[in-house]
Amino acid sequence: MNRFDAVKHKYYINDKPLLSVTKLISKYTRPFNSSMVAYMSAKANKNGLKWTAEDYLNYWDLKRTIATNYGNAIHETIEMWIKFGERPTQPHLEYMLDKFIEQFGHIDYQSEVRIFNEEYMLGGTVDLLSDEYLDDIKTNDTLKEETKGNFIKPLNKLKVNNLNKARLQTSVYDELLKKTRIKRVLMWNGEDFEVIELETVDVSEILADRLKEISVV
Repeated sequence: MNRFDAVKHKYYINDKPLLSVTKLISKYTRPFNSSMVAYMSAKANKNGLKWTAEDYLNYWDLKRTIATNYGNAIHETIEMWIKFGERPTQPHLEYMLDKFIEQFGHIDYQSEVRIFNEEYMLGGTVDLLSDEYLDDIKTNDTLKEETKGNFIKPLNKLKVNNLNKARLQTSVYDELLKKTRIKRVLMWNGEDFEVIELETVDVSEILADRLKEISVV
């Protein structure tokens, strides 16, 4: 039996836990040492802020929480409309939904589609899925050019940025669903949705690594 635990955000097949696609991709990024960066930032006293290391950590936590809550509100509004035909009561979310319907209302979407793949023991959630499209809703700047180095081998030719993370995630979903679709980011910028078509990334090596990993468990 396939099961998704919304509280723990974990996927299961017959009570066997699956690795999420998000965590699979994160294994190929270098860890961010927030404590060290906070300490160095406080020591550098950038812009004369006179923030302590703890101030930086609290600030980053707040930014992350706000971004997560905002993104969840956008995702859940669209999910509520597609699954139940219901609208939100908050003006900003109503405006966003009107734009979504105007731009994509003609597409027969499924929303928040859970994936349970036994071959690779991977789980994930596709934001929007149709026969033609595999779409990912984003509220961050997908095209932001800031990078944090490169991914780890075998993805070391790719820069770590929002666009490549989206390419990797949707390419893995393509493989797990055994069907190639047009992959896109629908990026909400506060006014409308910018549509960013995504190139397919070769994920065969990381999936082969995954097979080796689960074979020794």
